[in-house]
Amino acid sequence: MRHRHMVNIENEQECRTFLLNRFGIELPSDVSFVKTKNQGLRIYSKSIDEKGVSGLKGFACFSLRKGLNNFLIQQFGHLARKNIIALNHDDAVNYLLGKPLSKKLKLEDGYVIVAYKGHILGLGRFEKGTLFSRLKGIRRHEIVDDIKSYPHRNL
Repeated sequence: MRHRHMVNIENEQECRTFLLNRFGIELPSDVSFVKTKNQGLRIYSKSIDEKGVSGLKGFACFSLRKGLNNFLIQQFGHLARKNIIALNHDDAVNYLLGKPLSKKLKLEDGYVIVAYKGHILGLGRFEKGTLFSRLKGIRRHEIVDDIKSYPHRNL
């Protein structure tokens, strides 16, 4: 059964497969996952884990309550090779203000990575020619004042 978040990720293999199939993202070999009872699937660096960090490992990458985590895409979106929407300045500001954007693109409906000047803004939902922001209000406002070029990509 599909969850309201368009995808249901239960474990490390499903997450890796989804990221590869949807975005062309191959996660670094240093990355690992742990499934928690209340926090969903979390992602972390094995090298940090070896240093004896206590508490919850890494950060949530997927939960049934919140779906795919924007922070996951902000951290690894630069590795994407497909389903990326690069916005101009006006569209980036409107996206960050939470306004839906009409786009005539040849993309399948579903999750997309949204970028501005190579900076990964986060995860969007593309549906029937309209791009919807999945960023929470407070995070959108932090980014809109702070957009910088990402040094390794020119989208």
